[in-house]
Formats: sequence, structure tokens, C-alpha cells
Amino acid sequence: TGGINAEYGGAFKPRSSLSMWSITPHIFKRTVFLPKKIIQKKSRAISPLPSFRSTRIRFYAKHYSPIKPGSKIAKARQARDNIASSKRESRIEKRRGTPVELPDFVSSKRLASLLEVRTVDVLKVLIRMGEVPKSSEEYLDKDLVDIVVSSDEFGRIPVRSARSQLDRYPRPPPEDPSKLPPRPPIVCVMGHIDHGKTTLLDALRNSNRAAKEAGGITQRLGAFPVKLSSGEVITFLDTPGHEAFTKMRARGAEVTDIAVLVVAADDGTQEQTMEALDTILNAKLDLIIAINKIDKKNANPEKVKIQLNSQGVEIEEYGGQIPVVEISAKMGTNLAELQDLIITQAGLLDLRADPEGLADATVIEVHTDRFKGIVATVLVKCGTLKIGDYFVCGQTYGQVKKIFDWKGLPMKSSSIGIPIELSGFATSPAVGDMLLCVESESKMKAVFNYRTEAFNRREKETFFKQLKDKEIEDLEQERRDVYKAVELGVDELRYLEQKRMERERTSAKEVPVVIKADVSGSLEAIVDAINRFPKTTEVVPKIIRVGLGPIKEEDIRMSVLAEQKPLLLAFGAKTDKKVKAAAEKAGLKIGEFDIIFSLLQWLQEELSFLLPALYRPEIQATLELLELFKIRSKKGPLYIAGCRVLKGTISIGDTAQIIRDGEIIHTGKVESLQHHKEKRKKMKAGTECGLQIEGFEQFQPGDRINAVIFKRIQRKYGDPPPEGTLRADEVAGRNVVEL
Repeated sequence: TGGINAEYGGAFKPRSSLSMWSITPHIFKRTVFLPKKIIQKKSRAISPLPSFRSTRIRFYAKHYSPIKPGSKIAKARQARDNIASSKRESRIEKRRGTPVELPDFVSSKRLASLLEVRTVDVLKVLIRMGEVPKSSEEYLDKDLVDIVVSSDEFGRIPVRSARSQLDRYPRPPPEDPSKLPPRPPIVCVMGHIDHGKTTLLDALRNSNRAAKEAGGITQRLGAFPVKLSSGEVITFLDTPGHEAFTKMRARGAEVTDIAVLVVAADDGTQEQTMEALDTILNAKLDLIIAINKIDKKNANPEKVKIQLNSQGVEIEEYGGQIPVVEISAKMGTNLAELQDLIITQAGLLDLRADPEGLADATVIEVHTDRFKGIVATVLVKCGTLKIGDYFVCGQTYGQVKKIFDWKGLPMKSSSIGIPIELSGFATSPAVGDMLLCVESESKMKAVFNYRTEAFNRREKETFFKQLKDKEIEDLEQERRDVYKAVELGVDELRYLEQKRMERERTSAKEVPVVIKADVSGSLEAIVDAINRFPKTTEVVPKIIRVGLGPIKEEDIRMSVLAEQKPLLLAFGAKTDKKVKAAAEKAGLKIGEFDIIFSLLQWLQEELSFLLPALYRPEIQATLELLELFKIRSKKGPLYIAGCRVLKGTISIGDTAQIIRDGEIIHTGKVESLQHHKEKRKKMKAGTECGLQIEGFEQFQPGDRINAVIFKRIQRKYGDPPPEGTLRADEVAGRNVVEL
């Protein structure tokens, strides 16, 4: 009764124990349909509602009647609510200061159950804190749960489950970092595509990586140290500038101390420049602006400074605090000044870390090597990583087998803040995961088993919640269809089946996609870009499998077994000739790419080919109806339209459209053409003729007749269907021209 109560401003008291949701449609029909007079007599306050909702109102009009404010029943209900509220408050006060055991993953609904309060009470606290979950089933952050439990409303002591102590967590920050040795600053170089970020890093480390990048575009997160003449070390991260690598840039900012924003002096601030700037500001990093390419003739550094200032960047030259240095990475101009700025900023930050104990590191890139296996690039935050150490990393684990520096030379142990590559993973880790070393193999297995169990439990709960939501949605839709069928007076089962088939026909066709990439960062960027494709009601890409390395025969076998043949995408990894031959034999398409823009463009073209065919009518001839003739025949009277061909040529078998008052009133085939008493196959402009059109005889003087053909149009994925086009089933049997 809640919806009715809220809508009509009064409560309803039950007169019968019969529940609306428990009755069948047949009983529903016999119970609900009452004469109009009876409904008005039962409840005059209820106004008629459109569609299926009127049926529900009729039911409530029979079994419920409105309660007047201030009546005995209303006062009794208010007293009952006051008693219930006081009992809840007393229960909360009784438990205040007592511990409550919390699991690792808890939703607001589950938290309310553990605190023995209502879900709405927990949601009120969350909303007051500015944290609004999407639903009561959404998992909450651990720190947020602790704050809610210990808030003034509940006053409980949060205690983590004993099993959660099995996990391995990153080290907390030291109480007195001044006693620790200094560590190298980690500097992230960001900016728009083709503004010279990689060229700058090449100049700093005396290499030529930019020339080796596909298309001259950085498409992975690179990390390397640079040793200055003073003996100090700076670790640089090179982030891609392409718009598809937003997550990778954000990940680079997460592990960074200082950000260098590179802006081309001849191009100014662009879209990715501002996106990178927002990432830097959100991460609260120290910022240095490097205006590059000042050696070009059309360079205008002052214009760049004005653009940055207009975007809210307070540079030192205009009274702000953000330093700006004008450089030329190609010519090596002012690079020493840039390095000095970085060292000065690092000195102000006083960066220190503890080199003793078990190592904590962050995974910044992952790839596969045919000899080394799964290799991850990591940055050690504290401790020392050695060969033979056991570790857990996200949802995987392993033992360090080999360690390499950024040049690929073997090492025995790592240093803090210096990027290294290591092998020994059981399965591929996710980029951004924390690699945490443990004391022994048994501890590693215990932590991994706990994480696996917790992950599976969370995935299972999420799956069943989504399944439950889908079932509830389907039931609600079916219930609405039943109401509509009852209102229309048609058979419910037939109406339900008809609606179900309509929904299936209009649902989008899913195109399976398999993605393989050389490194995990590129894989992540591709998946993110495909997920941001425009959502259409016709064709939607669905990623069914991803992985690192080239496409293998196993991928071909699994694709062949799929219900629908997927599109195979290989990025930065060459496919073997045998695999290509097997894919061609199985009828599978493989796309190989080194530039992400080309990959996305190819995929959109393939999706465009799978869009349903649409046809646009093109006029071949136009005729004006002059007079209608009635001819006697053995089959009965025949009506012949006497017309003049105004333009074009009309032939027997053409599709003709009869237009009256600017609207198409009939479409059919031309059955016959006749000039005087002579039958013709076609008539040209300027001639007069009589014609018959299939299935139409109600001609009127002044009607226009167009002879048309239907040409299939070239469609592009993401564009809406053009107006005035027809589907394939609407032009079946007519003059159709395919592409």
C-alpha cells in the first residue's frame, strides 16, 4: 500500500487479509473488475489512473479505505511508531561501547544487520558524511565502515574478523621519517600526444626510444632512473599522451612525487594537456611546467603561459608558485635547469623510506617474455626485494626468480625508488596491485588462500545480487504486461509472449571480442576504450576474453567453440603464421596493430558491417494522375490510372508510391503499362500512359506516383539510423540495390 498511500495523501487500513501479490491473473480479473459506481462509492478520494495502475487502484478501493488524520486509528499508529522508535534507541544505547566483529567485505545492509539497526539508519549516517552508495548491497570501504560503526549514532568498537588477520597489508607510514635515509624522487612526465615527452626522456638518458615507438606514439608506461653529475638519482615515468590511456596516466600519478607537464610551444594546451593537469591536481602532486620545442620558428612560449594562466595554473612569472622552464628536448636546451628544479622540489619534500625488512612494491607494468615468462615492472616503496623472496600480489602469488634493472641486466636485490623487472609470478598480476613480500612459503599460501576465498565470496554475492535484480526486473515487467492485458481485455499469455518477442527483437546484438596485448597497460587502455564505445540498440561489442602475449592456437580453439565467432585483436604482439592459417580456416578475423587508434578504428568498421541493413528510397520517375478509367473484364471492373510521366523512366515491375496530400498512402508494384491500346514495358518523360498498381484502385485526380528503388546505405557504428530509411523486412520483394 506504500505507493498508493504516498500518492493519495492518506493511509489505508486493510479490510481483508487477501494479498494483491498472491492472487493469480484469473482470480485478479474476477476480483478487481467492479462496476464504476461501486468504485466511486467505496472511495471517492481516488481519481482514475491511466494504463495498468487503474487496476491496482480498483483492488485497493475494494479492500482498503482511507484513514482520516487525527482519527483513533491514526493516533494508535503514531503511538505504535513512537514506542518502536524508543525501543530502537534503547537497544542502541545498551550496545554503545561494545565491540562488533566486521568481515572484510560488508554492504550497508549487512552492516545494519551486524549493528542490529535498520538499513535506513546506516544510510542516514553515510549520507551525512557525503558518501551515498548506489544501493544498500554495494560494498563499503573498510575505513568508511570503521567510521560509521564508531560514529555518535552507534558508538560501537569495530573489530576485524580473526580471519582477516591472515592477510598481508602494506606497512603503515613511519612515525618519525627523519631518521630514515633519503630515497630518489619519482617524477611522472605527462602531457598531450606528440608534445615531446619521450624525446625529453631520451635526452635525459641519452637514448632514442621515441624513434622505436609505433607511429612515434608512447603506448605503455615506461620507468627508468637517471643519475646526475652530482651523483643524485631521479626516477622518471613516461606516460602515454593518447586519450585512450587515461587510466595509465592516473596510475602513473598515484606512485609519483613530482609531475612534469610538457606543453609544446608551437601547439599550446590541448585536450590531453588539461586532462593530465586535472589528474596532477587531483593527486596533489608538486608540479613543474616544461614548455618544449622552443627551437621551432612558430614557437610562442608566452602564449602557452597565458593559456595556462587562464586555466587556473598559477605560474611563478604571474605571481604564483608553479615553476616554468622553457626547454628544447631535441637541442638539449635548459635540461640542466629542469633537473635542478626537480632536485630542489624533492629536497623540499624530504623524501625518505625504510630499506630494512620485507619489501612493499607497486606493479606499474606487466608483459610476457618467451624465455622469462610473466615479467612485471615494479617500484619498491620500502624494504629490500631479493631473489628467493616469497610474495603475494593482488590475486596471485609467487617467488622472485630473477631481478633485472631497466636496461635488462641481472641484479641480486633492489633499491628503493628504482624501477626493476622481476619474474616468478604464478599468474599475471593486475597493473596497480601491491606486491607484498612475506616471511615464508606457508605464509604466502595462507594469505593467497584467504584472498581467493574472500574474492570468490564477494564475486558470488555480486553475481547472485545481479541475478536477483534481473529476476525482480523481469517479474515487474511481466506484472505490468499482465495489468495491460487485463485492461485491454486480451489473452494474458498471448500478450506476454508477444511483448517478450518484441523485446528480444529490439535488443542489441552482442559481438564477442578477444583481446591480446604485449603489456598489461596497453591491454587495460584498449578494454577501457572499447567499454566507452557508444551504446547502441543494434550492435554492442562484448569482451569475452583478454590476455597477454600473442594470439595462440588455444585462443583459436576456444573461439571456434564459442556460440558466435569473435573478433580477435592483437596489439603489439605478432601472430604466428600457423595460427593465422588456423584462424582463416575457422573463418575467424584477426586484426594486428601497433597503434591503439588504428585498432579502435578497425573494430568500429567491423561493427559497422554488422549493423542491420537500412535502405533509402530514390525516385526514378514521377507521374501525375490525369484521369481514372473504368474498364470491364471477365474478372470484374478494372481501374486504370491515366498518367503523364513528368520526369524519369518507369518500367513494369518497378516499386510505385502513391502520394496524396504530401503523404504516401500506398506502395506496390507496377503491374502493367499501356500507351493507347499498345502495351509497353517502360515509359519515358513527356509521354502519357495508363498503368495498374498491385493492390490499389482508389485513385483520385491529382495523385502523384513515384517510381522508386531502395538503395542500401553505408552505415557507421555509433551513428543513429537516418530518417526516412527502411529495414530489410520493410523492403522485401521490392526493387533493392545492395552495396
